[in-house]
Amino acid sequence: MNVPKLKRWHKLTYNGDLANELQHKLKISPLIAKILVNRGLNTVEEAQLFLAGDVSSLGSPLQMTGMIRSVNKIKEVIKNKAKVLVYGDYDVDGITSTALLYELLKKLGANVGYHIPERLVEGYGLNFETIKRFGAEGYQLIITVDCGISSVDEVKLANELAIEVIITDHHEPPVELPKAYSIINPKLDGGKVFDKLAGVGVAFKLAQAIHLSYGLPEFEQVVAGEYLDLVALGTI
Repeated sequence: MNVPKLKRWHKLTYNGDLANELQHKLKISPLIAKILVNRGLNTVEEAQLFLAGDVSSLGSPLQMTGMIRSVNKIKEVIKNKAKVLVYGDYDVDGITSTALLYELLKKLGANVGYHIPERLVEGYGLNFETIKRFGAEGYQLIITVDCGISSVDEVKLANELAIEVIITDHHEPPVELPKAYSIINPKLDGGKVFDKLAGVGVAFKLAQAIHLSYGLPEFEQVVAGEYLDLVALGTI
């Protein structure tokens, strides 16, 4: 008979004075105040932004490492009508990321295709055989969404096939990064900006940067705001 192991619970310690301050100044319950402190929100302003932030709080996408280089390459590819592939993932985050970026590039007149891997056949992330197939079809640029940060060997293959790769991802970076044309991942910025973004959030920041570069109109006072439904779905 297998006896289940007893679970050992660890109770988080927290700054009670700060929790009390949040509770009274924001008029919230003691439990919510405690949760906010345990989430690393250390000031009343940070907690207020977390609870009631609006679109005016969205920071500039140009703060992210690799963003300007990525936008310039994408504009070059669109101008030259080169074939570009949005390479996604099979979960909701990856699918919404793919839809967002594909829709934007299509609107800009890009010669764009997309690929969402078959989970049981290709697995997660970039795949050797798939890269070879799209290379044979003449694709010159692959933009990953919600994947790619660990695809060192796959990006190496793409480079050998004269396919440039832009990686957009939010997963933890490995010690060795792929030698991609550029990488956009908030975790490479040391948590300074957008460190909590899902993959679709990173794709959205790229879309915002592209919008700004082309001078496209805002949607309900938000740069690239027409894609916020996809961002919300993928994030949740």
